Amino acid sequence: MKLLPTPRLPFSPRLRRTSRRKRVILAVTALLLTGALALTLCMLRPPRDPAARRAEQLLNKIRPPSKLDDLLARLGLVSRRPDPTGFMGSYAESSEIVEDLARLGPPAIPVLIRAITDNDEDDGVRMHAASALARMGPQAAEATPFLIQALKQGNEMVAEWAVLTLGEIGPAAKDAFPALIDALKAEDWDLRCYAAEALGRIGPAAKAAVPALEEALKDKRVRFYAAEALARLGLPDRGLPVLIALLKDKSPILRKYAAEALGEIGAPAKAAIPALKEALKHKDGNVRYAAAEALKKIQAAATSAVAAPTSAIVAAARGQIGKTKIYDGSYVGLDYPGGDVPIERGVCTDVVVRALRDSVKMDLQKLVHEDMKAAFADYPKIWGLKKPDRNIDHRRVPNLRRYFERKGYSIGLTERKEDYRSGDVVTCTVPPNRPHMMIVSDRRAKDGTPLVIHNIGSGTKEEKRLFEFPLTGHYRIMTGGSNNGMDSGHQ
Repeated sequence: MKLLPTPRLPFSPRLRRTSRRKRVILAVTALLLTGALALTLCMLRPPRDPAARRAEQLLNKIRPPSKLDDLLARLGLVSRRPDPTGFMGSYAESSEIVEDLARLGPPAIPVLIRAITDNDEDDGVRMHAASALARMGPQAAEATPFLIQALKQGNEMVAEWAVLTLGEIGPAAKDAFPALIDALKAEDWDLRCYAAEALGRIGPAAKAAVPALEEALKDKRVRFYAAEALARLGLPDRGLPVLIALLKDKSPILRKYAAEALGEIGAPAKAAIPALKEALKHKDGNVRYAAAEALKKIQAAATSAVAAPTSAIVAAARGQIGKTKIYDGSYVGLDYPGGDVPIERGVCTDVVVRALRDSVKMDLQKLVHEDMKAAFADYPKIWGLKKPDRNIDHRRVPNLRRYFERKGYSIGLTERKEDYRSGDVVTCTVPPNRPHMMIVSDRRAKDGTPLVIHNIGSGTKEEKRLFEFPLTGHYRIMTGGSNNGMDSGHQ
């Protein structure tokens, strides 16, 4: 009998096994090829900067996603290459990240504090976090205890940046002065220099540091900063001999710095005039320029400038009591020059602006606007502006402080009641971090403390509050030969 051939079953179990094996092999091969292609593309793509990745993580925690997307697109964090030196990406990129973190203000502080105090964090990230806090200035006062902690962790670079940041916070960092005194004895001479500078910036609250600073005058590396700090503490005579001696130092840089510091001291540094005149003959152009500028400031403060009539300033400020009853810092479009918000409302700076305009014809709106146009980079960048705004710039305490400093009106901060004359302008920080400005009155409390005229929240008032909050600035307005920003139509 003829056997019939077994029919070929197209889907026999054997064939099924063979087909399944082929499919698995093909799938694995495709996966491997896809992975290899992806790896190749990753190798071709510019490597991601660790600084950018860390900054993105920080910003993700404190930025709403919608704003974060715009920020990342603007900064180009995804596509930038690391700096060839390996130092935290390019300088421009790091600076932009720091600027944006600083611009966020208080909401960013907790994240920045965590970055600074985390010993496992990259040192560069900790440094940039401290830099962002430093740019916030007094706004970052709540970070003071954590910066003190970072100062004591034993990491030199982090300690240096912590000290620099404490100096930028200023008087609000007064709790740090014991740690800063200890830092004056550190082996790291950079840290010693920064500590001396920070003590000077903290002001009268650091008066207990005077003996340590006087001892630091013997330290060749630190003596300049110690002398400058003593001047900031209202004791220019203690450091003056050192600064005068530095005008003859072998280093042109030290000579330049000494001349600049003497210029900032102003009239009390008149004993340095002969040495500054001698410095005008130095071969280094930077030294000659610094000496010439210092002489202008000292001589102008000592001879040319005349103290503004304090009784008129005080009377003009007192005249606002009962008229300005509302505290209102709203942005308002103003006339220019001579613009003002309605008299029934305003902020602390409006008291000063009105008093100086009415008493000595000093139009701070125009003066500050023109100075900011000429030197915009010298003014605070707290508000993220790209150019001056004549409607609001003169109504902001940090801007007025910078203007007064640039014009040589700044005088030493002290805790002595007798050092504050009627008509002086004083600034302070109201907790947690609000800058405030006051005019010293010609009236005194029973204990001899001068009253102040200001608007701190409920209209213009005359009160005993001069030393209630940490002082940040003391200014004596000078006039002398200019029209003080008043056009003929506003005299």
